[in-house]
Amino acid sequence: MHAYQRLVIFGILKGRGDLNMSLDEALRDFLAYMDIERGYSTNTIEGYRVDLQVLFRYLQVEHGLERVSEIEPRHIRHFLAYVKTERRNCNKTMARKLSVIKSFFAFLLKEGRLDRDPSRGFDTIRFPRRLPVFLSREEAEDFLEAAGKYGPEPTRDFALFLLMLQCGLRVSEVTTLTLDCLDLENGMIRVTGKGAKERLLPLTSRTVRALEAYLKERPSSQHREVFLNRRRRPLTTDGVRHIFRRIVSHTYLKDRPHLTVHKLRHTCLTLLLQQGVDLRTLQHIAGHASVATTQIYTHVTQEQVRSAMEKHPLG
Repeated sequence: MHAYQRLVIFGILKGRGDLNMSLDEALRDFLAYMDIERGYSTNTIEGYRVDLQVLFRYLQVEHGLERVSEIEPRHIRHFLAYVKTERRNCNKTMARKLSVIKSFFAFLLKEGRLDRDPSRGFDTIRFPRRLPVFLSREEAEDFLEAAGKYGPEPTRDFALFLLMLQCGLRVSEVTTLTLDCLDLENGMIRVTGKGAKERLLPLTSRTVRALEAYLKERPSSQHREVFLNRRRRPLTTDGVRHIFRRIVSHTYLKDRPHLTVHKLRHTCLTLLLQQGVDLRTLQHIAGHASVATTQIYTHVTQEQVRSAMEKHPLG
């Protein structure tokens, strides 16, 4: 569906104020809001859609509900029990589902589609946060060396992963990076992150040289994305993950648990924090909406300090 069509649909729905709308209508309205007014990414919107459809199927099958106005707090309570016991959802997944549900009802209440919020009173589900997995500086250098040797396109892959390690880019950010976002003369890039928010990031001279070397080899293409595959099309997120795994398979990191390409982002932010970069600057580099998200990296360094102190000779 084109953006114009979405705007038309959303405009019609927004002006309606229907207190008796169906579950499907409410979902369509909410997703249009997330897309047009909030500017959420396609992947985020799809995640919201899937979570809400699980809820709706449960409400329809188990309780025979078809209208949002029919949903009561007990239905939400029964649903959370269902996903925990029947679907074996962990606390983290349940917390995400509850957050989506609360956002959905908050929107409907705000827009006058509901006169009460059935999710009100449900506390956010707490779960222990796993500390980010990251590479040491030496491990990161070893990985980059392998990228320049064993990557399917060594010059491209070295530049790609060095850029991710230097700027802490998400995979989606590096695959959507276009040529007009590069200012190699001034050593800057413009990154579009979650919620279509842009941030300017400086490049080190090493990263600039790596990008310049790649751009000399980059095949001509009608596509403006910086990183292309062998068919001269933009690299996809799955493509980047595949290249990452291929490179890791040639290193001693292949047996490292939970090591994914996203850990390069964790590596960048953790190494910067260890070098004394303050949280607010780190928040800008990461493109986090809240500094609370960035603070998890302080826990990493605290754990390292604790581990070091346990080795104290006077312990």
